[in-house]
Amino acid sequence: MMAFNESSVTELPFHHRLRLIEEEVIRPRNFERDFLSTCVNPYHHYGLEPFEVRRKDFYLLSAASMLIKDTMPSLPHSSDGLIFQAWNATYAPRDHDGRLKWKYPGTNTVDFLFEVGVDGSSLLYLQEHGNKKLIEGCRVMFKDGTDLSLYSGRIIECSWNSHEDAWIFVQIQTDKSNPDYISVYEEAKHNIEGTLTEDTLLDEIDLVAGLPVYSDWANRHSGTFRNVWRRQ
Repeated sequence: MMAFNESSVTELPFHHRLRLIEEEVIRPRNFERDFLSTCVNPYHHYGLEPFEVRRKDFYLLSAASMLIKDTMPSLPHSSDGLIFQAWNATYAPRDHDGRLKWKYPGTNTVDFLFEVGVDGSSLLYLQEHGNKKLIEGCRVMFKDGTDLSLYSGRIIECSWNSHEDAWIFVQIQTDKSNPDYISVYEEAKHNIEGTLTEDTLLDEIDLVAGLPVYSDWANRHSGTFRNVWRRQ
């Protein structure tokens, strides 16, 4: 949440903004929905709303193992990893050092502009300072027999294959007209080169979660977590 009642809340700590969503959006809507369900001629039909917005769930650090092993595999959509959000952080747009993301190996993808050169070569472009920039030395692989002309001029999502030392075509990004910025590419390469495995991640989290300072903090906020972290 960035604003409420025409006032910015970006300077409020994360846990406060998350609680505002619960108290000022979710609870009032649930109350109204329950009330309208008893009305003969309700003034609003929640079931006819054209789309639905849901709050993303957040959990204690110590829940990481449960999320990776149980929750994420059972989601109705694919999940590429975990985001670690600081409890007291204010809102920060774009990338921020205080917001960390761990991805499964192989799920670091980049959206390139693909073009076929005059000599038939495959060219990959990204954005830099608002202009397209050719990424020299990048290889992209498609399925055998693919007509590359069908992909020329399109934005394609690619994942890195270290065995082939090449980017592998995943899909055409039909909802995008521009490739990623080069910073996205550089971050993906950095993540790929310094891959943190699932076991190593969970071992490190176990060490942190076992520290007295973390246990004391979690106990102090346990009531808040039971309230705010409940799934909607």
